[in-house]
Amino acid sequence: EIFTCYRSLKPSGGSLLDIGCGKGFVLWKASSYSFDRICGIDIDDRLIAIAERNIRRLGLTHTQVLCEDARLYAFYEDFDCFFFSNPFDMEVFREVIDQIVLSLKTNPRRITIIYYHPTCSSYLEGLGIFHKVRVLYDEIRDYQTFIYMGEIL
Repeated sequence: EIFTCYRSLKPSGGSLLDIGCGKGFVLWKASSYSFDRICGIDIDDRLIAIAERNIRRLGLTHTQVLCEDARLYAFYEDFDCFFFSNPFDMEVFREVIDQIVLSLKTNPRRITIIYYHPTCSSYLEGLGIFHKVRVLYDEIRDYQTFIYMGEIL
């Protein structure tokens, strides 16, 4: 439902970065939604190894995973959709969002942030750049997903 909702906002193409991708579940789900590029980053090399195996087993193309510290990742400007499954505390979340905002200044564009089980959304909303456009509800897990659009053009 999350990516179906995203596709209603942006019908095709785009590049997705799953920040804190773990074993790659979101990458797999996103692979059926016509992204031009899908990438996941995670700081845990053991989870990255599992995600790599899962990508190979599932035969996912245009999908990669990297062992990276999200606070230091240098290629946010290459993406226009970011997925967070509540991977960080507020301090790390701020640093990552600040890097994404910096990437907007160096590469002006419209982006989407999909934030599953949002616990640090107040920082995102307080920046004045991102606007919540949808709220989805996961009845099984009793969690919400917020979808934000933002741009610096």
